[in-house]
Amino acid sequence: MNNIYLDFYTQQTRRLPKEAYPLDSIEKDPYLVIDEHFVSLKPNLLIGRLDHKKTFGFLRQETEDLYLEGRDLMDAMHDDIVLVKEGVEPRVVLIVKRALNVIVATLKKTERGLFFQPDTYIDRRLEVLNALGYVVGHVVMLEVESIDQFAIYAHVKKLIGHVNDPDINTLKIVAAYEWPQQFSEEVIHSLSDIKIDMDQEMKERSDFRNELVITIDGKDAKDLDDAISLKVIDGMYHLGVHIADVSHYVKEGTPLDQEAYRRSTSSYLADRVIPMLPHKLSNDLCSLNAHETKLTLSCLMVINPEGKVVSYEIVKSMI
Repeated sequence: MNNIYLDFYTQQTRRLPKEAYPLDSIEKDPYLVIDEHFVSLKPNLLIGRLDHKKTFGFLRQETEDLYLEGRDLMDAMHDDIVLVKEGVEPRVVLIVKRALNVIVATLKKTERGLFFQPDTYIDRRLEVLNALGYVVGHVVMLEVESIDQFAIYAHVKKLIGHVNDPDINTLKIVAAYEWPQQFSEEVIHSLSDIKIDMDQEMKERSDFRNELVITIDGKDAKDLDDAISLKVIDGMYHLGVHIADVSHYVKEGTPLDQEAYRRSTSSYLADRVIPMLPHKLSNDLCSLNAHETKLTLSCLMVINPEGKVVSYEIVKSMI
């Protein structure tokens, strides 16, 4: 049932097409209005993320956030997506989606025994269901099973390392954000489907391979995303900004596209990079390495001596 509320939230709407949802899952729902074609939220209901303070909270809204007393929050936690009934005393009536899915914690010892101490503050007791086999100093990723007003119930999903490991702080960050460190076999296998007809590309693209084009990353950079070229003609600056044409290699709907969408960006940490795309793309095909022909998208600008762009065009290109 909560799926429809998540759709209300993600699509930023109060009305959804009725045929998209099984009738038996919505017809008796107390928070919905159903007509011939649409399912809508009741007029006195709001949906949004909860900004949870110590004794009160706010429902985040585009116009003005809605204040909520602590007693009216149910067992909702910070950043949960919730459904709120408006009124003199607005209150949370449904938790649509929990924000807290995993917790990074360290096993510690006190006079009262062993316990897992979360890396970040949580406002209720933490109950770990399968703590056998771990020793003091172990750092683990806990997966949340359920939450009530008094406790969070979780189990150990995996061992991250030990507090004495030299890179433990980096590993804890990776675990806390659930950044994937490996690509699936399906994604790696899909790379073999990438075929480039360079002769055809030369016919369809503007060729800047004889221009002086320079990348603007540091010497130790492994993935070079952008480059520039510059000429002065009749007192006007002709600036080219050349970006790796990633979309030429990553086709919509493919496993590679879906994985890149899930990762959203490459994550740069102190001693490592967790890439958005496999290295064959990020460090090779889509990296503007020196003295190699690369497919790009170029924005070609004409700029006057005062620094104003007087014209531009965007073209498929090669450098």
